[in-house]
Amino acid sequence: MQRSSSPDSLFDEHNDDPPIATRTCPPIPGLYIFPGLLPPDIASQTLCDIAEADIFLGGTRDQVMLFEAPPPNDTSHSSLPGYIHRLLSTLSCLLSRDTPTLTLAPHLHRLLFSQPLARQAIINLYPAGTGIAPHIDLVGRYADGVVGCSVIGGCVMTFSRAVASQGQSQGQRENRHDVYLPPRSVYILSGPARWDWTHGIEARSEDVVERKPKPKSQPGYKCELEKEMGTETILRDLRLSITFRWLKPGANVLS
Repeated sequence: MQRSSSPDSLFDEHNDDPPIATRTCPPIPGLYIFPGLLPPDIASQTLCDIAEADIFLGGTRDQVMLFEAPPPNDTSHSSLPGYIHRLLSTLSCLLSRDTPTLTLAPHLHRLLFSQPLARQAIINLYPAGTGIAPHIDLVGRYADGVVGCSVIGGCVMTFSRAVASQGQSQGQRENRHDVYLPPRSVYILSGPARWDWTHGIEARSEDVVERKPKPKSQPGYKCELEKEMGTETILRDLRLSITFRWLKPGANVLS
């Protein structure tokens, strides 16, 4: 997996005519996308704490990996910083089965937050225009159940089929989906979305995205034909993402 350093990076394909990205979660089993779910105050405080900790060493690096050992009998001590625990706690509450606006599979919360495994938190800083090559998180190192969030900044994330399977509808047989993740979005990779699909961010300075549909309550709403409201171009800004993954037993966390 390679990170790009500019829109013309050799590691990420630069597309002068990007596809139009949707604002809704595509029909990939095990993929969940919640635009703008992270509360603004949590995002702001997390950003401030990261800046104060200077984990990027004044901008000389753009990625930091933090690790937590499997939960012992005494859970009062952790190697992860407090702002990471606060973010995890917030995500756990937001993605709870008790949240009426979310429809998650019953086992999903335990998969994301309660496995008896070592945990990794990876913090990535994406200057405007940079991306990350399409990849599947290492299958021999990371277990099922990945949750990520965009603390600041939006982008289009591309999902591409890596493993074909049978018994799928026409929509599920599509090989590529481009989805716009606005700032403070949360996404989940589980099951087929975790194992059978790559995810990546193409390096470019702007994204072409479906326009937001006009609410029916607003003046001027006429009929379903107004779903075709065209597109809008959204400039990339600095993006900070935090992703949580479980390490399989015996995984080498240092390499």
